[in-house]
Amino acid sequence: MGRRGGGRGVTTQIALWLTPETIAALRAEARRRGVKQSTVAEDLLARGLAADTAGRLETQALPVFTTVVQQVIAEQLRRQERRLVAPLGPLARDAGMAARLAYAHLYRDHPEVAENDWQEASAQVEETLHDSGPAGPGAGRARMVQG
Repeated sequence: MGRRGGGRGVTTQIALWLTPETIAALRAEARRRGVKQSTVAEDLLARGLAADTAGRLETQALPVFTTVVQQVIAEQLRRQERRLVAPLGPLARDAGMAARLAYAHLYRDHPEVAENDWQEASAQVEETLHDSGPAGPGAGRARMVQG
């Protein structure tokens, strides 16, 4: 095996066993490009080895990368959820106080209307709580405190 200086540095001669079809394709490609067969062979081998390395990297790293991306997205969603849910507590408290004040004013001025509205609102709340079951309105708060 000899060494020879080339355009890309030192090259080493090796012997390969190729099928007649591969040899014919290599010669045809060398003629088409106007370069030596060894140049075409080296180029094709380098591309194939790079593709093989990229393929192995993709099959090994892609699942890890996917998991990391999913974890980062989940964490960002949790942060967004906390940011969006945080003001709901004070809003619910204020809404409750506003409803009580409105009811007090309505009852003072129109007791018969207030009593009817109170019964309708109680029925709606009872229906909503019944439909939502154990994972109802309070469950979100419990989940947020745990997360």
